[in-house]
Amino acid sequence: MWHPDDYYLERYPREYAVFILDQKRLGYVPKIRYELKRIQAMEQWLKQRGTSILLASDALLEDYCAEVRQRLGSEEAAETKITLNQFFEVLAREKIRPGHPCTDKKESGLAEQLERVEDHGETPAPLVDPGQKIPKKTGRKRLILMAVLIFIMAVGGGFLLYREKEKKEALSHELQNLHERHDKEVKALKTGKKEIRSVEDILRLAEEADIQVEERRRNALEKQRMKQLDDELLQEEQRRRELTTEADKKIEQVRTQRRLQEEARKQEERAAQLEEESRKIRQHVAKQALEAKRKRCTGDCDNGYGVYTYENGERYEGQWQNGERSGKGTLIEVDGDKWVGMWQQDKRVGVGQRHLAFADYKAREAERQAKLQQAQQEALAKKRKNEMVAQEQAKGQQSLKEMIGKGMTGCVIGDCENGQGSYIYPVGDYYYGEWKNGVKTGFGGYVFSKGGNYVGDWVNDQKHGQGTYTFKNGQKYIGGWLNDKKHGLGIIVFVNGQKVRTQWNQGEQIP
Repeated sequence: MWHPDDYYLERYPREYAVFILDQKRLGYVPKIRYELKRIQAMEQWLKQRGTSILLASDALLEDYCAEVRQRLGSEEAAETKITLNQFFEVLAREKIRPGHPCTDKKESGLAEQLERVEDHGETPAPLVDPGQKIPKKTGRKRLILMAVLIFIMAVGGGFLLYREKEKKEALSHELQNLHERHDKEVKALKTGKKEIRSVEDILRLAEEADIQVEERRRNALEKQRMKQLDDELLQEEQRRRELTTEADKKIEQVRTQRRLQEEARKQEERAAQLEEESRKIRQHVAKQALEAKRKRCTGDCDNGYGVYTYENGERYEGQWQNGERSGKGTLIEVDGDKWVGMWQQDKRVGVGQRHLAFADYKAREAERQAKLQQAQQEALAKKRKNEMVAQEQAKGQQSLKEMIGKGMTGCVIGDCENGQGSYIYPVGDYYYGEWKNGVKTGFGGYVFSKGGNYVGDWVNDQKHGQGTYTFKNGQKYIGGWLNDKKHGLGIIVFVNGQKVRTQWNQGEQIP
């Protein structure tokens, strides 16, 4: 036989405890509060007649049932009868009290329901228990269904609480009227306004006063028990709300996760689309480059021997590998110079041979030297106002080294402002040639004290134009200058007489 636990036995009488536990086991938690009120109303009715639930006779209980049918509406009377039938059936099963005539010798079926729950494992109506764990729901439909059920339960609970509040206010109003009548009677006894005819009346009034005091005490205890029950129901309601909030959070988490997954999927699709477009563009560019290369190529310019003509006019004749110059080959430049050597991955490797086309260069250089000499003679002629000045200037040029040896500095010969003159610097270097506004501008030569010299064009004290620079070791550079730096085409003449044609850009050699 199943027995109630200590929790309810400590807070309620045994007959109440076993009934509450039966209702909770069947999942009738929302109805417990109203069923207890019906039972307590019967208990109060019996107390007014000097008895209790356990001691009341069947005839007295039958009178109460008849009064309920007359006093209450048909629906409320039927629910009250069902509650009392179940309550006395539980008491009879637990051997607390035998059945009563209200049942008409029929059971309510409560015992059969409990047997199905215990023996066959049937699932009762939903019950929210403090120690119960809510199974984890998966899927959007289950979460939405659970949220809807919880919302319906909350609305129903609120409606029941509202009805209970109205009934409680009516009961409180009735008790207040009873207390007022009792106070009036006591006051009448004290003031002597009420006529006392015999000792029996005094005893009866005293007994009624004691009964009313006892009734108020019991009512206070009943209110306390009802408050405890209300607190428990409120706690259960709070737990239901917490479960609802937790379910809402889980639903929001699932939605957020799905939204992030969808955004990630779209980003991957966009990245794949961009990659595909980029691949198509690369293929198109490579195809166009291959077609242009084939138009400029004679032979096999992929893997073999071929001749390729570049847009700038240069031509490569030699071996190819994977579309790049690899192996032995010859690069013929626009001016006819050739570079013969080894290539790897489209770049020169090792030491090669350069063949210069000097025929035109020698003619141009001879013409240029003649022009330079003519310009020198014309410049000197302008400054020779007379034969004496010319002789002194010639003598001065021959004796520049002697002047340097004597420690002379500055403009020692001619006009170093705007004309032709020679200038000795403090470090021992000296310049002879054309001047403009006090700076070297025009054609002139500069000799370094530590060796080496430059002969050529000057602009604003800087080598600018065409000129020849002779190094200390005898090696020479013949070519263009820009802002005191090698620039453009040039020829390097080594000490052994070998010549190499070079290309420069602001002092840096271009390979």
